[in-house]
Amino acid sequence: MAEKPQGSCILQSKWFPYFIVTSIIVLVYARTIWFDYTYSDDDQLILKHFDEISNLSALKGAFLNTFFNKYFVAGFYRPLLVVSFILDAQISQTNLWMFHVTNILYHILACCMLIGLMRQMRIPKNNILIGALIFSVHPLASQAVSWIPGRNDTLVALFIIISLRFLVAYLEEQKHIYLTAHLFVFFCALLTKETAAIMPVIGAFYLYGIHRKSFKSKQSYFLLAGWIVCLFVWMLLRSKMLAGQNTNGIEYSFHAFIYNMRMLPEIAGKIVVPLTLSPYTTYSAFSTYLGTLVIIIAVLYFVMRRDEWVREKTFAAFWIVIFLIPGLALLLSDSVYKYDYLEHRAYLSLAGFAIFVALISRDFNINKKSWKQLFVVVLFSLSLMSYYYSGFFANGSTYWERAVEKSPNAAYAYFGLANIPETNETDINQTEKCYRKALQLYPGNAIFHNNLGTLLLRQNRLASAEIELLKANTLDSLNPLYLNNLGVVYGKQKNFDKAVEIYSKAHKLKPYDHVPLINLGYCAYLKGEDRLAEDYYKQALAVNPKAGDACLKLSVLYDKELRFKESLYFVNKASENGITINPRIITELENRINHR
Repeated sequence: MAEKPQGSCILQSKWFPYFIVTSIIVLVYARTIWFDYTYSDDDQLILKHFDEISNLSALKGAFLNTFFNKYFVAGFYRPLLVVSFILDAQISQTNLWMFHVTNILYHILACCMLIGLMRQMRIPKNNILIGALIFSVHPLASQAVSWIPGRNDTLVALFIIISLRFLVAYLEEQKHIYLTAHLFVFFCALLTKETAAIMPVIGAFYLYGIHRKSFKSKQSYFLLAGWIVCLFVWMLLRSKMLAGQNTNGIEYSFHAFIYNMRMLPEIAGKIVVPLTLSPYTTYSAFSTYLGTLVIIIAVLYFVMRRDEWVREKTFAAFWIVIFLIPGLALLLSDSVYKYDYLEHRAYLSLAGFAIFVALISRDFNINKKSWKQLFVVVLFSLSLMSYYYSGFFANGSTYWERAVEKSPNAAYAYFGLANIPETNETDINQTEKCYRKALQLYPGNAIFHNNLGTLLLRQNRLASAEIELLKANTLDSLNPLYLNNLGVVYGKQKNFDKAVEIYSKAHKLKPYDHVPLINLGYCAYLKGEDRLAEDYYKQALAVNPKAGDACLKLSVLYDKELRFKESLYFVNKASENGITINPRIITELENRINHR
């Protein structure tokens, strides 16, 4: 018997789909490893609060406090997502290469697990490869892979797909080890993103719609009981952690659900024709109309073509829709000025689309040369589009410039462009233009006025800065940051009494913030009230022992009073806490001490 050609053996190997999917993902997304901060949430999660994730000791805290509520956005309890950031931070610190490697790895694993799930569904292997390849390079997945905060969807998708694999194994082999594994991974998904709460619905569809289990079967009872217990424990834990938290303008309601219904045809349109993708999405008439047409065609397909795989196709279509539902109930109070939705939320639905593609590809003779050529063209086109679109997330400038280009009526897009260091620190004129454009679109936003005011303050345009900061404080009178900035203006105007009044209000609103205390101390110092200044500086250090500014100001005060030993002590403390000190100052203080 003649031996099969080696190439044929490789193509027929059960590992070939995993190899080809992994290779293509690496080719498309490898360059993202060198991408920088976009300054759209990633700086908040990693850069600005690195101390919170820099040590493995933070792993416990990820479960016991709400990192998102404390530093980022309220309403979320996602400890496993925070754990993933903590682990990456141990390797690359604030450099993002490891975070991007992990994002790519999660996408690869999700694709590989989806291949395994489709095999368990007994979809033919060639059709599985078609679906998996579409999922691996589809541009709609790019935000989830290229943008670090988008990993919440790749990670929750990975857990959900693994959980479903254990569910199928349990239904087929009836081993309780698979039931336990299914429930454990499901609970991990719940601790990653709230979308996972929908998983029992898709699980029940598979249980009763595809596996055709009786409602009264033992497996049904075990699964329903397990799902209820997992959801109850998660909701109990989540409610305890979120108790008393402000939702920061996030609304969960039926009104939000109705308002966001347009997202369904938008996503449907982008799945089929991914040409209007944006890192900061606002609704597009093209995507909405196209998506509506796609939905009509899909309904007609189900009505007109019924075969032995109709239940599996219905399962895949249901998957596409059901995982978009949680996002529909969420509405930002200022969404008119911001994004309407984020495309990474469609990642799980895209996995359902991959299963659907794998199933409907059976309707065609995929071994025919013309179909193979067409698929290669589609795959190559999608890969190029993903490669191009992933570049939108390369750095802050590119991200926010694309956001402005794609969503020119989004006030926050201009605000984001103004806030990136490349603009804010080097091009003051462009920064001011962006802030003023944002205010033109959204004049009632306090932080826009505050940031424009602080920019004017940097330029010593005190009268204009005062106007903007007064507007910020009128719009939000309980924000200590705005008060503190206004106090700086009065201090520079030498209106110390007014500055002290404003700083005192800021301190009362946020007594654990050391900045107003330092500013109160500096006002007292300028007024010649040295003992009062010393007291304020020491209060600041009591609140934050690492407040380098307070150390430096104490050093200056003690130097003025010829208390050189104390001055040297505090200038060294300032240096230890991140303040750049000219070595000549330390040498001079040491000489003064030696000559006394």
